[in-house]
Amino acid sequence: MKPLNALKIVEIQNASRVYLGTDADNRGVEVECRLHKIGRPRELDDYHLAGVYSKASVPFEIDEINYENAEPMGNKAYQAYTKQVSDAVHDGIISGKGVFVTGGTCLHAPGVAGGIRRAFGKDAKLGIIWLDAHGDINFPETSPSGMVGGMPFAVTLGYCMKEWSEACGLVPPFDDRLAILTDARSFDKEEAENLKNMNLTLMSTDEFLDEAKWQASVSKLAAEVDALYLHIDADIVDSKYVPDHNTPETNGPDIWPLLRNIRIVMETGMVPVATLASIYFDMEALGKERVIGPETAILTGIRMIGTILENWKNMPS
Repeated sequence: MKPLNALKIVEIQNASRVYLGTDADNRGVEVECRLHKIGRPRELDDYHLAGVYSKASVPFEIDEINYENAEPMGNKAYQAYTKQVSDAVHDGIISGKGVFVTGGTCLHAPGVAGGIRRAFGKDAKLGIIWLDAHGDINFPETSPSGMVGGMPFAVTLGYCMKEWSEACGLVPPFDDRLAILTDARSFDKEEAENLKNMNLTLMSTDEFLDEAKWQASVSKLAAEVDALYLHIDADIVDSKYVPDHNTPETNGPDIWPLLRNIRIVMETGMVPVATLASIYFDMEALGKERVIGPETAILTGIRMIGTILENWKNMPS
């Protein structure tokens, strides 16, 4: 391990609602894509105001990702979008910085993973811990909605959409034997079928809440890899903590065990990159007013970010 001396903060400013066709004639074809920069006020501005990025007690720089600067790749806008993310993550790692990615949705995860793969090399053993109320392991062939945001974990593990992972530099993809998914309490039935053919470790909500089991699972994985990618979707917690989330789920963990478990991961000293997705509540893009409970959701975001950064003392060497 090496001490964390500097951070690169990657803020993803874009809304992302990307869909593929869901019938036999257009599966895999992008039929809708809305990626754009929305106006202020933004939750990311509230995080700046709170000074939460200073929690790591190291110098930091901020890099903004805006889709309007992306170049089309194979007529798939999300590939161009996530290639930008891959570049930002890769550049941060090779410059010796820890990289924290926030904003956007889980759609950017293959880009983050691609940046890690490019920086560590094709032979590196890379682990991933995916905290999400959903599995995100749909395939284009099985997705009931065609929503690309329900597929990024499957892409990161190499199960579908090879052209997307290749566009992000995610070659080879992460090994699912070095992956933990929790708590995934809301699965599509098609995802549940996909999971049967995967080798990842699935931890239920009860197992996630069991500190000893979580510690043992994280420690075991950390000992087997060269680096760990921590990915968090804010909907991992019960919906009362993120009432403005686009896909809130009830019956989830309270915020306090989540923060404890984040700390356990960060204290391994094996995390070069951590991401917090869907904490940038894009109600404006959905045509909704931000009146549900933005203060509660923003406080949750500040708590999650602060816990990641204040426990980020070391990185893999």
